[in-house]
Amino acid sequence: MKKIIAFFLILSCSMALLAAPAKPTAPKTKAQKAVPSILFDGKKFYLQYSSGNSQQWLNEYLPKGQNFNNYTEMLTARSYDAVTATPEQIGRSIIVNLLKTYPKTPYNFVKGIHPDEVEISFAIPGQWVDEFNLFRIIPGKNGHPIALQYVRRAVYSPSDTQEQIEQKNSQLTNSMRKDFDRWLKALRTLPVPKMQRTPQK
Repeated sequence: MKKIIAFFLILSCSMALLAAPAKPTAPKTKAQKAVPSILFDGKKFYLQYSSGNSQQWLNEYLPKGQNFNNYTEMLTARSYDAVTATPEQIGRSIIVNLLKTYPKTPYNFVKGIHPDEVEISFAIPGQWVDEFNLFRIIPGKNGHPIALQYVRRAVYSPSDTQEQIEQKNSQLTNSMRKDFDRWLKALRTLPVPKMQRTPQK
């Protein structure tokens, strides 16, 4: 699959209500329980995956109607429960791992609107997916950082023609250029979601 060089160049430009006691009711079944959701950039994202251990915990949210095979957007929240580190140290480790897998990948690494936060952005090319990542890493309780991430993807199919691939890539690239500031503002103002610590797959 042809790699689109322009995909990378965008990054250089981006950077309890009280109520009367109710009568006891039967507990809700699993199907009746509401799926946790968060609002980002005017759109609801629903918890689709939760996994972790004593070291860290990860929650992944997708828009309604999308799944892990076809999603074009995703939000994640990761708590580093066993790590006492600054957001900058966590951010540096993300970049180190990025460059191990994708050497020479361009990235932005800057201080956030608060001096103890950092923001990272980078794009990753792939055979079937091109992906843009935006991180906001903040200090959490007791010095354990939390990473909030927004992912935007172009997903390709084996049946796509080269023209269709270039069109999808172009749509992602143009969106990165046009919407980056809006995504960043939405991530900066996103309340840290309550970590759902029940494994869910």
